Amino acid sequence: MSDTTIRRIGNTFVAMGAICVLTAILMSGCSASTDRGEHGGAGVECAGLGDGYESCTVTLPDTRRVQCVYRKLGYSGGLDCDWTHADGSDAL
Repeated sequence: MSDTTIRRIGNTFVAMGAICVLTAILMSGCSASTDRGEHGGAGVECAGLGDGYESCTVTLPDTRRVQCVYRKLGYSGGLDCDWTHADGSDAL
């Protein structure tokens, strides 16, 4: 192999490595946010129920209220909301 060929192969590996590092850096910003200060205009009131569960009442911008149960366990969890009673006619 000539020196030119070796340099081209080396440059290819450097470029591929740079692309991999850049991709890893960009993807590291894709994480779940734990900041509860931003709810898109909705008011949220939560109370801890223990064992990682929270009961939250979410007041939507159109004044409807939705009761939700939230569980956070490590990187997993879930959210379940009672949309049947979200019309505001039922007392929460």
